Amino acid sequence: NIVGNLLWVDSSTGGDGAVGGDVSARGGDVAEVALIADNATITFSPNTGGESGLDAGVRLTGGNGSAAGGDVSDGLSVIDLNASSLTFGNIRLENLALGGSASDQGGTGGNAEASRADFVVIDSTVGLARTNVIASTAQGGASVLGTGGDAVDSIGTGGTVNVALANSEVTIVSGVGVAGSLAVASRAIGGEGNLTGDAFARAATLGLEGGSLSVGFLSVGSFGSASAAFSGQTGGAAGSDVAAITIDGPVLLAATLIDIAADATSSLGGTSAAGEALFAVTAGSQAQVFSPSLTLSATATGGATNIAGRFALTAGGGELAIGQITAAAQGDSLPTNAPASQIAATGGAVIGVSGLLNASALGDIAVDTSLGGTIGNTAATGNTTTVVIDSDGTLRLQGGSTAGTGLGGQSVTLLAGRSILLGGSVTARGGSVSLEANRGGLPLAQPAPIVITMTQGSRIDAGTGTAAISLLDGVGDPQRATGAITLASITGGAIDVRNFGSSAGSDIQVRADGVLSASGTGRAIDLASLGGEVINLAGDAGLVLTGGGHYGIFAESPGGSQIGSFANYLRRYNVPDAEGYDQIDLGGNFAAFRIAPVITVSADDAARFYGDANPDFTAIFAGFEPGDGVADLSGAALFTTEATGLSDIGQYAIDIELGTLLSEQGYQFAIGSPGVLTVTPRPITVTADNLSKLL
Repeated sequence: NIVGNLLWVDSSTGGDGAVGGDVSARGGDVAEVALIADNATITFSPNTGGESGLDAGVRLTGGNGSAAGGDVSDGLSVIDLNASSLTFGNIRLENLALGGSASDQGGTGGNAEASRADFVVIDSTVGLARTNVIASTAQGGASVLGTGGDAVDSIGTGGTVNVALANSEVTIVSGVGVAGSLAVASRAIGGEGNLTGDAFARAATLGLEGGSLSVGFLSVGSFGSASAAFSGQTGGAAGSDVAAITIDGPVLLAATLIDIAADATSSLGGTSAAGEALFAVTAGSQAQVFSPSLTLSATATGGATNIAGRFALTAGGGELAIGQITAAAQGDSLPTNAPASQIAATGGAVIGVSGLLNASALGDIAVDTSLGGTIGNTAATGNTTTVVIDSDGTLRLQGGSTAGTGLGGQSVTLLAGRSILLGGSVTARGGSVSLEANRGGLPLAQPAPIVITMTQGSRIDAGTGTAAISLLDGVGDPQRATGAITLASITGGAIDVRNFGSSAGSDIQVRADGVLSASGTGRAIDLASLGGEVINLAGDAGLVLTGGGHYGIFAESPGGSQIGSFANYLRRYNVPDAEGYDQIDLGGNFAAFRIAPVITVSADDAARFYGDANPDFTAIFAGFEPGDGVADLSGAALFTTEATGLSDIGQYAIDIELGTLLSEQGYQFAIGSPGVLTVTPRPITVTADNLSKLL
């Protein structure tokens, strides 16, 4: 029984001098501070000030010096509970390493290296309150005189922090005016100076294997900060490592807010490199996770170069019921061969979101719903989920097409700086599904055409909403050369597909097994390739209109395109751009083409006898596109000739003009060759009269 606070700390400070004294612990795996409880009962009771809890760790400070501060390297701290109970207090297990300061201008602050902190709970019951911290913090010493002296090579290295809860019941409740919280953190802070010290944090992990954890605010973070303290100072190099929550087995996790961050920050002249922010439920786990908010961040900011990290939210089993998910991995550059950020629910797992799922990354993002997994919300009724996934690289989706699984929400928006490769199922209930690719991104090592591709068996179901797919143009940029849009199964009230690409192969293609089915009215299916062709390999069966609407096609030419039976749609030519295409309203299926085909109109040859009136002259038409003919023209050509009924026998030219000829389809006309009127001798039949005489 402990009344008030128990202080379990190894602390030391180096001596001051011209050069501050160094301080170091034993290091390695030998615990400098350890609290081991086996089959124990530990009960905290508040003191007269209302305080109760455990404060443990190694706290070392380098000595101050005029030329240089002392270096610090601290040791391992451990709290290990096995088959025990700990109740009614709060815990601070923190290693703290502070480099000594230098007072002379041009002095050097001391280096600081913090060591590991472990909090292990096995087969135990833990009831905590208020703020609980498991951390390792290193801060380089300052070198400041007046407006700030130099601080050279002040390096802060945060120690690895591990929290492992196995088959235990852990509850953290609020105190008076203080929310119940658990923070697991590795922190590194570069020392202040004209040249800020470098700062590299290490990993911070929380592992849950069986049991439960109930807490208000839960945070796991690896933070590196080498930001200058004052304007005009130079930032240092900052880096973070892995910040992770891992869950295995039948775990119940309930938190008001879950925050996982592997961020790094610097300032002008410095660099920052973010780490990995991970939340992982292992395959086959029966975990249940409840939280109004889950945030993952692996973002680098502030420096001259900021290398983005990655996030991964993966569930191989169990169910997450989250109000809002925000995941970000941002910066201005990527490491070589950077792995994709990831959101995955596989093996029947559910990552359920009732509000907003917003994920963005400077690099690629992979979304996986294989083997019956669900991300977002695919419910047909009461769906309030908004999904926005934005990759500056390539966005890849894979999974099955089983109803009720896949990626879904009231509305789903998928954005990519490069390509979108879609397998599996995307569903919107009451809103829309929107895909937009080739928005621009970092240079590629090997440029390739940017595409939107739906693989065989993949589907988009927008319900009664709109399925909108756009591939933007990358004209003039070899990094953004546009390829094709390939479509599989799409259902919606309206389907609007546009390829804005101008490079070769910027087509829209419907797979041979694809079906586009629209239930809306008006132009319910819209396939517009602004620089290529539309190739419907599924034929008439690939364009299905169930609500009385019609389809519109915009392509280069009927010869290069493949739409369906000619009898099923009208055709228009000489439509130069999307604006002209959008203004067409024929009240039925149609295809508009950019080519301006020319019909050559020639006069046909004719003949008559001398003395007859000229016959009705006829025209010969050449240049119709497949499926079109004379019946699609209106008006008549105008013919003239010098021959009259009394003209001598011989040949006379039949001249032709366009007259009233019109093409509503947009054909142009050209005058071909004149015809020839041949006047031939008029046949005269001479018949002898009958005569008779008497003999």
